[in-house]
Amino acid sequence: MKKILPRKLGSYIFRAATIASFFFAPIVYAGTLSCSVTTSAACTGTVIYRMSGSSNAHAELPSQSTVTYNSNVVCCAGVTGLSNSCTAPSATALILSGITNAHSQINTQTGYVNNACISVPSGGSVSVGYVTDPTTCVGAGYDTTLGTINSNTNSHVGNTTAYATKICATASAGTVLLSNGVLTSSVFDTTASSTSIGYNSIMWKGLLGGAGFNEGKVLFQLAASNLSTGPWNYYGGATCGALDWFETTGPDSPIELKGTSCVSNWNNKRYFRYKVKICSNDCVTGGSNTPTINKVIVNWSS
Repeated sequence: MKKILPRKLGSYIFRAATIASFFFAPIVYAGTLSCSVTTSAACTGTVIYRMSGSSNAHAELPSQSTVTYNSNVVCCAGVTGLSNSCTAPSATALILSGITNAHSQINTQTGYVNNACISVPSGGSVSVGYVTDPTTCVGAGYDTTLGTINSNTNSHVGNTTAYATKICATASAGTVLLSNGVLTSSVFDTTASSTSIGYNSIMWKGLLGGAGFNEGKVLFQLAASNLSTGPWNYYGGATCGALDWFETTGPDSPIELKGTSCVSNWNNKRYFRYKVKICSNDCVTGGSNTPTINKVIVNWSS
């Protein structure tokens, strides 16, 4: 009778508590918000909204490019990462009755739906308010004056001296982390026969960090070889490609390696290494939170 040997199971645990802090030195965005009414050609910053004249003017959103509005644009700069997106963190400077040739209202009014916004990178802050002569925006604690408005709603707008009510803003971009960092592990020896080894899963332990879109991500690739010196070819993801990664759903959630299209690149190979990519947001743009990895666990059997 043929003797059936018990299957050997194993896993390697790599302790990696310092990965996150190593890769994610913060970028500190500094500067003071500064805005002026200038021409479209002269604006080297971000256009917040555009006007048909220097006073008694209709307004249009920065996405528009009506020729008659090119001579009076509200142009802001001074803070790294400043934009006119309405995605948080942001503040509404004016709400317009249309996308162009529009009357305006202040941001506490209702009825209009076209917002002219100021936004900063995640982790920063921005605010807009309105003060009336003789108080100035700076005197009221704001950084700068965007323009003026004649009344609270159904109103014309103008440059910084056209009307008594001034449109004021303050912005700070705060601190943003780098988008991602990649660590390549040491070489691990399963000590198993090179004709029987199979790789089952990879998992990490730690904290994802943050919440929602800014919580970060953790991704892996795996390489295997019959020699401790390699060669090392890393594969991952649905395409099993060198540029693709296995994306985890969070800590303590194994990525199944067994049964993927990559197994022919790993199985029956005694030694392995992995790459781990840690992202502070979506791996492309930086965020304000980052995963913290304490352990990486690779499970194998033979």
